[in-house]
Amino acid sequence: MTQITRLFITSFSILLFYLSLEGIQRKYKVRTEITRKIAHVCSGVFAILFSYILYRNEFIVVSLLFFFFFLFTYFTKSLKSISVSDRRTIGEITYPLGVIVLAMSLYGAKWVFIGGLLILAIPDAVAGLVGLRLRQTEKSAIGSLSYFICSLIILVFLRDPLTAVGIAAVLTLIEMISPFGFDNLTVPIGYLLLASRF
Repeated sequence: MTQITRLFITSFSILLFYLSLEGIQRKYKVRTEITRKIAHVCSGVFAILFSYILYRNEFIVVSLLFFFFFLFTYFTKSLKSISVSDRRTIGEITYPLGVIVLAMSLYGAKWVFIGGLLILAIPDAVAGLVGLRLRQTEKSAIGSLSYFICSLIILVFLRDPLTAVGIAAVLTLIEMISPFGFDNLTVPIGYLLLASRF
């Protein structure tokens, strides 16, 4: 498989997913917070799958393409399935930047890299859905607890239990204090620093 083919297949697959999610959201009037969390998780899953197909530089190129794509859709409000109108957030823009941060430093350490992608993709979505279930629009104690538990479950497969608890606690704190969707960038940076130190 040539480099162009790999880049085309991966980029087209992700774009098709987002366009399909947009179509579903518009047709069935699904709440944006739900489609946004679906996108959050699936983006991480795509990143994991495509890390087995793409070389590091190719992976970064695809991530950059989607950074600019989301930057465009953010300002044009053309992707309603991930654009939240009732609160300020740039999470869709910082997400690919977080993926790039992980790829630049951890791509060769496959399981540590995958752990970072899972931390980015799953705990935030779970915490958000818990908050949505409890009709809370802002970050809450129960949401942070959900974030901590999800992070811990992921980390115990990578570190000893005590270290996993410590890292999960720090990442939960970072997520809790990061405003406007910046946690999609600050959490990967925190994970990178902690993963390389411990």
